[in-house]
Amino acid sequence: MRPRHLTILFALLAAALLPRAAHAQYSTCYEFACDSYAVYDPVGNEISGYSRTVDYWWEGWYLFAESLLGDPNGETAADVYAGGYSEAEADVSYAPGPSGGYEVHGVHSYGLEDNIAYDGDSYYDVWVAPPPVVSSPTGQLTWYSLDPSVTNGWYSIDMTGTGFTDQPWISGCDGGIDQSSWLVNSSTDITGSLHVSTGLSSACTVHVWVDGVPAFTIALTPGAPPAPPTLSCPQTVTRGGTVTCTVTGGAVTQWSFSGQSADGTTAFSITEPSPGPSWSGVMVASGTVSATVGGRQTLTKQVTVTARSGFASVAMPPVAASQAPMGTCGMDVLTSPPNPPPPPPEVNRNPVAESAYCVSFGPPALKVDSGPNRNLYFVTPFSDSSSYPWELNPGVTNPDDDFYQHQGACFPSISVIVADAEEHEFGTDTTSHYTEMRDFLAVPAQNPGPLAESIVRNSAQDVIAAIQAKYQAAVNAGSQEPPNGLPDNINYPPYRTCDQ
Repeated sequence: MRPRHLTILFALLAAALLPRAAHAQYSTCYEFACDSYAVYDPVGNEISGYSRTVDYWWEGWYLFAESLLGDPNGETAADVYAGGYSEAEADVSYAPGPSGGYEVHGVHSYGLEDNIAYDGDSYYDVWVAPPPVVSSPTGQLTWYSLDPSVTNGWYSIDMTGTGFTDQPWISGCDGGIDQSSWLVNSSTDITGSLHVSTGLSSACTVHVWVDGVPAFTIALTPGAPPAPPTLSCPQTVTRGGTVTCTVTGGAVTQWSFSGQSADGTTAFSITEPSPGPSWSGVMVASGTVSATVGGRQTLTKQVTVTARSGFASVAMPPVAASQAPMGTCGMDVLTSPPNPPPPPPEVNRNPVAESAYCVSFGPPALKVDSGPNRNLYFVTPFSDSSSYPWELNPGVTNPDDDFYQHQGACFPSISVIVADAEEHEFGTDTTSHYTEMRDFLAVPAQNPGPLAESIVRNSAQDVIAAIQAKYQAAVNAGSQEPPNGLPDNINYPPYRTCDQ
């Protein structure tokens, strides 16, 4: 029998002389040396390694057994010394370990003469990074092939995945892939789009590599081009009606509208801050609706707004049945005695009589809340409550007034003066201030009613001001002095007598 202390001695020597013998992270081998080791090859996605059992004999003789992962049955070595028998054996296997990688297990045995045997185990942990997982796309994809000169033609492959440690590297399809839009969300996740060139005309395969490891492939097959994006809008809409413009076949990145008011005085430029596939709202001004699709292509539609039918012409109000309080509706406060009429174009500030077109209309303007005409203002509905008051100078209405008492005889009587003054201000059978305004309003193109229907502005104040301007035009028309006036030879101060 071989002395046991010699076996222990040479076991220690063997452990010191084993190639890379420090690989075993844990070992239960005693009385001899053992070792386990493994590495992971990411390119081949394989684990390779070995397990060794070694014992050295006197004069350099030794027993050596090695088992590779590719040869899990192991190998046995045997030799004879002094008539005895010895053998060494190593077996190796691996299985998923608790760390997320794999645990390599070596099983060792060493036998001596006289049936003395020793057993042991060795262990080595190999961490293997999980391969990237691509959740999209999968399978075979189809792109469409267009003339490369078509600038709006492109095809996007959207991809997401986990387990990535770096931005993928793309190869294949003869450079027909644009990788510039990849976005790395974190150290393990990635998402983005690959743009396939429209110049490709035959099937090809895109290879995606991560950290030098092939992650996945995409088979591309040319197909029929998809229908181009389209924009639909109603061609016409009655002012105040709702329109909906919709894009199909593409993602809208910007809606916009350009147009002007019906009277051509105000231009409008409107954009939608939150673009979606549709743009809907009340329409009050004609113009062009535009949709930018995919940030590249702009589609346009012309929408014409037609007039509403409920805006009748404003009629000149009838003359007030009795004279109004002095100063009503901005008229002068007349005092006695009245002044003689000055020659044109001077204005008589204290005449025998005055009349006024007292304008009143409503309601206030309405704001558009959404759609192509968002934040524009218009009138709906419209009503007119104007009036036509008049006043007489107290010098012709108070019998006790000096001016009143000095008329008549050889001078025109008070009744003649009043009749001529009233005919001048609000007579209906001849030209008067009243009929001048009435005839102006009788022309549809000058009437505030139809014009108010079409007035669209950027603010409520601007709408009211525009309607007031239409009424003011009628007031201005009635400010011209009619040809018929007061009788001649009115007895103004200093008063005269008939013989003078």
